[in-house]
Amino acid sequence: RVDIVSIPLGNHSTSAKDQTHAIMEALKHTSLPQPLNYTDTVALTFIDGLSGAESFFTEALYRSERMPCYVIGGSSGGKLDFQKSYLYDGQQVCQNQAVMAFLKVAPDFRYAIFTSHNFQRENVSFLVAEASAEERWIHTVLSEDYRVCSFIDALKQHFRVSDNAALEAKLQDYSFAIEIGGQLFIRSVSQFDFQADRVRFYCDVAMGERLY
Repeated sequence: RVDIVSIPLGNHSTSAKDQTHAIMEALKHTSLPQPLNYTDTVALTFIDGLSGAESFFTEALYRSERMPCYVIGGSSGGKLDFQKSYLYDGQQVCQNQAVMAFLKVAPDFRYAIFTSHNFQRENVSFLVAEASAEERWIHTVLSEDYRVCSFIDALKQHFRVSDNAALEAKLQDYSFAIEIGGQLFIRSVSQFDFQADRVRFYCDVAMGERLY
């Protein structure tokens, strides 16, 4: 059995706290189509990729305590011009929403979830000092001797390059990740904004996180 619901993702121009609260309220008032049990139900979830609300949605989801099942999925894309991104919930095209398809497994079957990626952690990390979770950029990091320095400068120093083009070339073979519970969660760079001295990511990275 499959049932689909759509969750509004709030106003992305508000603070992270306010947007998370708005999503949590929307989740509380969502009509769930069937009893949820993690042993037989998975919520296949897609989030508007331009909403920037993946982490806010995840936090709101767990705080609402309404959906006791596994949630897997990802973000919708577009034409890579970052202008429009669409989802379809079976009835209408959606923007700034999360679409959740609740998949109920037949009684004679069971399921398991696994994750995989092709990265290995190196013994190099950066402690994020100044960042914007809402706009998904990092400006500064904390060095080993507790000095605040430009993230771009720290990367250039690590890779022993001096110009911007060389840094971008070096990072073709690397990505970044945060570590939670011994697992790596990839944080990929979307753009080097050298003029503003910022590194932009496809996913939010918060101040105080350690980026491997």
